[in-house]
Order: sequence, then structure tokens, then C-alpha cells
Amino acid sequence: MGQKSVFEAYLLAVTPLGFLGGTHFYLNRPHVGLLYLCTAGVFGIGVIVDLFRIPGLVRDANTRRLHKNDPTVDLPQEKSVIDAYLMWFPLGLLGLHHIYLKNSNWALLYLVTGGLFCVGWIVDAIWMVSMVRTLNRRLSDPHEKHKQMEKKAEKARKKKEEKEGKVEMDPPDIITQKDTKSIVGAETMRSTPRQDGIDDRQIVADGNKTTKREKEMRATVALGLSPLGILGAHHWYLRRSTWGFLYMATVGLGGIGWIIDWFRLVLLQRRCNAIARGEKDKKEKTVDDAYVLWFPWGLFGVHQFYLGRRTWGFIYLLTVGIFGVGWLSDAVRIPQLVKESNQRRIESKKDVDIDTNITPPRDDYDTSLTLNLGDENEAGGGLDTKRSRTSQQEKASGRPTTEQTVAAAGDNH
Repeated sequence: MGQKSVFEAYLLAVTPLGFLGGTHFYLNRPHVGLLYLCTAGVFGIGVIVDLFRIPGLVRDANTRRLHKNDPTVDLPQEKSVIDAYLMWFPLGLLGLHHIYLKNSNWALLYLVTGGLFCVGWIVDAIWMVSMVRTLNRRLSDPHEKHKQMEKKAEKARKKKEEKEGKVEMDPPDIITQKDTKSIVGAETMRSTPRQDGIDDRQIVADGNKTTKREKEMRATVALGLSPLGILGAHHWYLRRSTWGFLYMATVGLGGIGWIIDWFRLVLLQRRCNAIARGEKDKKEKTVDDAYVLWFPWGLFGVHQFYLGRRTWGFIYLLTVGIFGVGWLSDAVRIPQLVKESNQRRIESKKDVDIDTNITPPRDDYDTSLTLNLGDENEAGGGLDTKRSRTSQQEKASGRPTTEQTVAAAGDNH
């Protein structure tokens, strides 16, 4: 179809066809149109919102049409905040907005748990703008575009191989025009220099780096505040598997650790991302973790075991925190205990590095001399063996041995 018209879009919106998604089907937005068709224009709310944004929707539709003919035309943002909110209310309880934002795992989780028991659904309303911006930034990233092009080329290659395997009479080089465009696009990306100065080889190299993806604040808060947090869901998400197991075994440290975590979710998320970037050591002990284990489980030495003080841990376990006195005193000295624990870890690591880097001294001259002498002895031993065998054979045949012949020649001389 040709240029889209604002008048025609409004004509569809103000009629009952607007409740059936007619406006969005007209603007080549079939997914939103299907949503309107199934929900009567998202229960009428979407139709009212469309009255204020139709000019922008028409402009975006025409821009996409121009981009197909002229790739130099910049595409509009792929995902819309308004569309995300329309899918969030109320069907976001079933994860519809996460499907729109290409978070299939989160969509399945919301479908099973009712939007993390409504907690995650409410948190998403606060972070929706950030979620959409992050996705659009990722989709416009050159690395992501290159990956998508590679996937299309790989899909075209597999499709070609299937055709060659199933239909033996088909020529081996016949593929569809769409597949040809995908393959040519990928090959062009590899061989043709870019106009924007970005090196595609660098894109490939950077794209192949196995760096850990940073964790989102929204997801951390949603999992931590939801009832799943009492089973350590936020710790699993933040790659703290030991704490995840601990929360599962103790039901969030008796619920106390889970409640304390509400006030340190931001700290935990930032620490996880710092570890992913290599700015912090994963084995480093922290004061907040030690205090979470200290109250009230420190009576049984849990915080002592965490700090690597096993002897004191067993003493606390057998004496209930030295009859409570040691446990109370630890409330004051935990920062110092954490500092000492980290210091011991650093020193032991240095000792290991020093032992690893020490290499025994080498004396190339003595080594080569020993080897040469060994070779000569071995060669000499082999020569003596041959001589004794020859002498024994000569004696057995009755002929004079070589030594006897040489001695006789010397006497004659």
C-alpha cells in the first residue's frame, strides 16, 4: 500500500472498527491490531489513547515504508512506551508486556505466578520507560544488528541444505530471493567498509566476547519484594547461588533475612554488576552479609563460618554463641572481623601467586653436557656389545678372532 493518511486513520479510529484494531491493521501494526481485536481495543482504553497519537503512528508507518526503498532513512524507535503500557494493563499480569519487550522467560514466569503475585506487575509500571529505552538501545546497537544478520544467513544456509538433501533433482545453488538477500547482506557486512567508520571485524570480535550481562534493578526489586524472594529468587538472579540455597533451606533465614534484603536490594544489584565487570572479587566478604547471618543465627556461629573462622564457628555452635556474650560482642566487632577475613584471603592469594611463579634455576651448559655424555656412553655401550657378539661368533666357527688377528699382525711387523 502507498502513503498512509492521518484522515483515514482517524476515520477508522472513531468508528467501531477502532475497537477491532482497524487503525493498527491499516498502519501495518498487525500484532497490536490482533490485541485490539481480542480485547475490544484493550477494553476501550487503547482506542481513547489512539485519538491522541494517531499523527505519530502515521508518521512512523510512512517512515518505515520509505526505509524499505531507501535504507539510508532512519527507522523510528522499534518499541513504544505507550504500546508497552497498553499491554501491561491489565494483561501484563499474564506477562503480555514482556512478550512485547522480547523477555520470553519473564513472560512465562508472570504467566505462572500472576505477575509475581502482582508485585512484579506493579514494579514494571514504575520501570516501564527504562525497560523500553534499554531494549531500543540494544536493538540499535551495531553488535546486535550484526548478530541478527548472522542468524538470518545461518537460517538461509540451513534451509538451502534441507532443500538439497530432500530434493535431489534441484540444482544445488537454487535458493529463494529472500534467502539470497540475507546471505548477501551478511557477506556485504563482512567485506564492505562502513560509512560511519565502524569496523565490522571489531564488531565481530566484540560480539564474540563472553562477558556476563549486567543485572537489571527492576528484576532485582521485583523478585526480592515478591513472595519468591523468601525462597532466595533474587539471590539466584544475582548469581549468589550459595545464598539462594541457604534461603531455600531456611525459608529466607526464617523470614528475617528476606525482610532485611528489602533495604539492600540496590546494594546487592550494584555489587553483582561490579563483579561482572571485574571491579570486585566475588569471594570478598561484606559487612552487610555478615550482619544478616549474625542476627539471630550468629548464636550458632553462622557468621563465623561465613568469615572462614571455623574453630570459632564450632565453639559458638556448641556454646550458643559463648552463652550469648560472644554473640553480643560480635555486633560491635563484625566490621573488623570482615576486614581481617579479607586481609587473610588477599595474603593467601599472594602466597599462592608467589609459589606458582617460582621456577627452578636452569644450567643449560651442565644439562647439555650431561645429555651429551649420556649419548656417548650409550653409543659406546652399543659398540662394545657388537664387538663381543662378533668375537663369540668367530670363536664358534673356529676362525681366529679379530683381536688375535690384530695381535699377530703386530708381532709380524
